[in-house]
Amino acid sequence: MGRQQAEEHPTARDTRMQFHGAANDGQGKGTSHIQISSPSKGLSIDLIGRQSEHRHQILQSRVNLVHGPAGTGKTFVPVATGIELIHSKDSPIQNILYVRTPVLAGGQDNPSVPGNEARKYARFIRPLTSVIESILGEVERKRIEQQISEQGYATVANTKGKITAISPGDLRGDTLDNTMIILDEAGSATRPILDLMVGRLGVNSKLVISGDPSQNDMRQPSRQMADVAGLIEAFAKPVYNTLQIPADKLQEFYASVQDVKHRYEPKTTTPFEDMIVAARQSFATGTNRKGLVSVFEYSAQDIIRDADNADIMAILSPTSLKPNDLRALVKGTHPA
Repeated sequence: MGRQQAEEHPTARDTRMQFHGAANDGQGKGTSHIQISSPSKGLSIDLIGRQSEHRHQILQSRVNLVHGPAGTGKTFVPVATGIELIHSKDSPIQNILYVRTPVLAGGQDNPSVPGNEARKYARFIRPLTSVIESILGEVERKRIEQQISEQGYATVANTKGKITAISPGDLRGDTLDNTMIILDEAGSATRPILDLMVGRLGVNSKLVISGDPSQNDMRQPSRQMADVAGLIEAFAKPVYNTLQIPADKLQEFYASVQDVKHRYEPKTTTPFEDMIVAARQSFATGTNRKGLVSVFEYSAQDIIRDADNADIMAILSPTSLKPNDLRALVKGTHPA
């Protein structure tokens, strides 16, 4: 999602530019320019609308949960902020670690791909390399893309840092210091994967978990197993009474059946939504007094792909743009 496509003079109906606060440069363009100094050349990152607010949250907290519809910059801002930090002499961040849940759209099976593990995983990192190209240019993007496909990581020109792309399962046991960790497509992440990512935080590291809860490509568990367990539960009591089996054994059996039902019943919320709710609860209860965790929510008004994109999505896929009801689940204050 290259920022070169952004309109310099938005039309009146271009609602994505109607922003407020620090995100607006005061001239009606709604664009902030972040300058990066490097030994070879100066780089500039354009943040549109509320993306500047999102960047501020990332810089001010250790863990940032960001959610919202596609096309808002959920991936762009964390990667751009990471590139900014590894170029900064004053920042302890030296590396960017990009992790993406390796689930194909619609829960499709992963096809066989030749090559080593790095090459197999390289096809999942297009969002990362698109951001790299929009900031560092096509030549640098191609170089980084090639290095990642060959060895899983790439050096960043004119810095001591590197960019690594890895699957979640390869991170177990690692503690990552001085690293900007980015988990993308968290809407399809399981709870163990989310907990794994939080556990990777080391000294001076940051973690951004980005996703759209409505874009959940995990396969839903079979409802049939839950239904079968329910039938077994219904017939168990008379059978146990006939066989004069002790009541405590019946209770043990019921507990096992309930475990099966819970495991196989389709979930109404994703693990990512549950984590967001837990974060919001921490704002209300005061357990997040240090501001270690922040939550940022993009809306359909923040979509920056095209001025008509939000209208098209509302017509063809209205469920993906319904107002997020997570705030209604937990009433609390939001950190600045």
